[in-house]
Amino acid sequence: MTIKLKMSIYAAMVLLFLLPAAHASLKSWDVDISINSDKTSEWVIKLVYDEPVPRTDYFVLAKITGVEVSVDSQFVDCDVSAKDVGTSITCLGISGENITYRFRALGLINDFQGLNIFSYRFAAIWLVDNLTIAVKLPLGTGLVERAKLEKTSFMPFEPFWGKEGSDGRRIFIVWSQERPRLGTTTDVSVIYENILENQILSLGIIAVLAAGFLLVMYIMRKRPMRDILPVLTDAERKVMQILLREKKPVDQRLIVKEADFSKSKVSRIISDLENRGLIERIPKGRTNLIRLGAKKELKTDSTPPKNIQTGNQ
Repeated sequence: MTIKLKMSIYAAMVLLFLLPAAHASLKSWDVDISINSDKTSEWVIKLVYDEPVPRTDYFVLAKITGVEVSVDSQFVDCDVSAKDVGTSITCLGISGENITYRFRALGLINDFQGLNIFSYRFAAIWLVDNLTIAVKLPLGTGLVERAKLEKTSFMPFEPFWGKEGSDGRRIFIVWSQERPRLGTTTDVSVIYENILENQILSLGIIAVLAAGFLLVMYIMRKRPMRDILPVLTDAERKVMQILLREKKPVDQRLIVKEADFSKSKVSRIISDLENRGLIERIPKGRTNLIRLGAKKELKTDSTPPKNIQTGNQ
C-alpha cells in the first residue's frame, strides 16, 4: 500500500473520530507513556468531556496488545481492529464523560548507534482545551548527553519546549498545549541511554583496579624483603638495605648516619615505609628502633598477665 493511500485511510479515521465529539466538548486529553526495558511501552490515555458521549474511538499508529477501556471507571467491551497503518479502538453504546484507554504498544523504539529512540506523531484530531503528553524513560536510563548528538541533527527530546523532570526513580518529559489547532501534529521523540549499565561498568573497573592494588600489596608483603627493593625509591632502598644487613632492630640515629640523610628526611622515609607495612618503629627513649615487618597491635589491657605476681613479696 502506498504512503498516499495510507494517509488517506488515516484521514478517514480522523473524520470518524470527530463525529462522537460533535455535540460534546473535550476538556482534556492526557497521554501518559511509560517505556519498558524490553522496548515496548505502556499507554494510558484519558479523555474528559463536558457531557456524556455515546461512543468513543481511538486510533494508534502502532501494533497494540492488552487493550482495556473504561468509561466513568467502568470497563466496557470495545472492538479492537488492526489496520495497515495502526490499530483502531471503537466502543459503541456507552454513556460517559471520562474515557480511559490502556494498552501496550510495540515497535515504537528504535536503535541508533547504541542509543534508544522513541518517536510518535500526535495529531490534534479533536478540539480540546488542553493536550498533555508525558513520556517516562525506563528505570536505569537517562536522556542522552547532548555531546553525543553534536554531529547529528537530533536533540535529546523534541519538541524542544518539553519539560524534563523526575519522580525520584524515572526521568520523564512533558509537553502541554492549550487549545491546539485542529489538524496540527506534534512529533514527539526521546533519545535515551542505559546509564545504570555504564555506572556498573565504571564500578566494575574501579573494583578490578582496587583488587589489583590489594593483590600487589599482598604479594609484596609475602615476598622476601629483598625482592621488594626494585619497586622502592633510591632513598627508601638505602634505608631498607641497612635493615636487611643488620637483621635486627636498628637505632634510627644509625640510619641517619649511614644513609647520610638529614634527620627529617629519614623520619619521612620511615613513616612512608611504616604506612605500607614494610617496617615497624619502636620508641626507645628519645629515639626509635627500626625493624623489618608489619607493626603489631599493642595491648591496651592493663590487667597483669596470669602467673605473674604483682606488689610486694
